[in-house]
Amino acid sequence: MLVINDKIIEKVKLLMLKLNVEIIQSPYESDHQLTFMKKNGIIDYIITEDTDLIAHGNDNVILKLDKDGDCIQISFSDINLLTYDNFLIFCVLSVKIFLTK
Repeated sequence: MLVINDKIIEKVKLLMLKLNVEIIQSPYESDHQLTFMKKNGIIDYIITEDTDLIAHGNDNVILKLDKDGDCIQISFSDINLLTYDNFLIFCVLSVKIFLTK
């Protein structure tokens, strides 16, 4: 299991700055900021442990990234069976079923 701590975050920031990669850090929850940036073409991918970002309609979400680089990539556009609206209804119904059990 990969554990991210403040020391690792600072090392990654320094590396990104040396590579001239812009860093945008959210002071709090970043779901809405990430969704805005993704939908406006500011960022290409979102790396997260939070599946809520999929429900926000984000494409190219990377989940469960481990130290070996293995991960799960979810592209909403790959889910051809559902429209976004139907997917959102599915999410809401899934939570409702879960909460009633």
